[in-house]
Amino acid sequence: MDSAELLADFADLEIIQTHISLVFLTGDRAYKVKRPVRFAFIDLTDPERRRALCHEEVRLNQSLAPGMYLGVVPITRGEDGRLRFGGDGDALEWAVEMRRFDNARLVSRLLKTGEGRGEVGHALPALVEKLAAFHAQAPRADELGTAEAVAKRILPVLDVAAPHLAPVLRHPIRAFLEKRLRAWADLFAMRASQGYVREGHGDLHAANICLDGDLKIYDRLEFSREMRCGDVAMDLAFLAMSFDMEGARDLSRQLCALYAEWTEDLDFERMCSFYRVPRALVRGNVTRMRGGDEPRGRRYDRLAAGYVAAPCAVLLCGLPATGKTTMARALAAPLAAEILRSDVIRKRMVGMDETARWEGGMFDGPYAPSMTDRVYEQLADDVGTRLAAGESVIVDATLRSAAHRQSIIDAVQRVPWIVVHLVRTDAEVHRNLAARRGTGNYVSDADEEYYAHAKSTFEPPIEIDAEHLLRDDGQGDIEDVLDQIVGRLASMRTNL
Repeated sequence: MDSAELLADFADLEIIQTHISLVFLTGDRAYKVKRPVRFAFIDLTDPERRRALCHEEVRLNQSLAPGMYLGVVPITRGEDGRLRFGGDGDALEWAVEMRRFDNARLVSRLLKTGEGRGEVGHALPALVEKLAAFHAQAPRADELGTAEAVAKRILPVLDVAAPHLAPVLRHPIRAFLEKRLRAWADLFAMRASQGYVREGHGDLHAANICLDGDLKIYDRLEFSREMRCGDVAMDLAFLAMSFDMEGARDLSRQLCALYAEWTEDLDFERMCSFYRVPRALVRGNVTRMRGGDEPRGRRYDRLAAGYVAAPCAVLLCGLPATGKTTMARALAAPLAAEILRSDVIRKRMVGMDETARWEGGMFDGPYAPSMTDRVYEQLADDVGTRLAAGESVIVDATLRSAAHRQSIIDAVQRVPWIVVHLVRTDAEVHRNLAARRGTGNYVSDADEEYYAHAKSTFEPPIEIDAEHLLRDDGQGDIEDVLDQIVGRLASMRTNL
């Protein structure tokens, strides 16, 4: 049956479209219809194939979403010519009937608010327990755990993504995956022999988990056993990746730590880190297949490369109001990195709230030269501590002198690192400073007087070699600049 006919006849219902399905929402029910489409990974052009996969979807989802999948119903045409779900007469198409849930309770949506993240964090132990029990009972698939089998699974994902990936991202991602597949051949084989390769969920990301009443994990991948089978770490990597994409790094780390502890899997976390790379590429590919916004697809691409680079360090250097904080926020998610701001450290060291304004002189109190030296000492210590814990960091500071830059560079020498020098015209800076006035939510106290002084004393980072320095004058596409930063870091990691 043509999708357009379904859309036209059920136009009065709420409809959700994906690249392979149409979901019709009415009352307390949802009806999922498979579209007659063909992609490299699935062919749904045969009506009998669509019907069979409806039944398979219901069967597979009983274990993680009991009571949610009610069965398969026909779509029929009544005497009035209208299509109906579950009506009498010959079946023109088939649909999966489901109990409807509150979309606002999807984990993917809860992650977008502080209160929602708190709820997700509270639910993590129960989620991990449920997933660990599911994996323990799932059929083994040892034959799909070898390095050769894993390569056949993940390298085609990269091939699909390649035409969209910036070369600066594509090359290090491929090098990383191929290097790991060679170096970890024995580890892959060992995990298969120890029972870690199972028939899992296959599509376990935050939009497929709901906290509406009881915990629901749904939409298990039904159209390919090979694609839902794999190392249990691959399932969890998908979920951890989707947490990272929303900037919920703390929940991502907690999820992985809880699962590793619950299952006593000593190699889980490094396997999960590996599988996050192709999982991010998968979501980028799906975003584009659905006709989603290209910037989001590119963010998934950078996230994949950011995993390759980790742990790493970005040092954002430049005069006040040149966009360092904006750049730091844009980089935090793809690098799953912690932002360390000199302005925040400065305020904390003198007992001030972050957004409280210093009313004294700009070269007294927290801004006295001796205090600045202490700030950079603390900043270097914090950077070293984070990197030693395996975390990536972004330093947001003026880094006005070679000495200040060197103090931070000394702390990052053992990981991929880059200094990004942000340069803006005086007119742009003055516009930015004017926009801050009266907002009350800026940490920096810099004004025009402070900017003029900082400009007169700033030492350009000419001592940094070209490999570790990127100059951003604000004239290029920000997406391209972000690709360059993450891609360079990823290349450094693959060359170590």
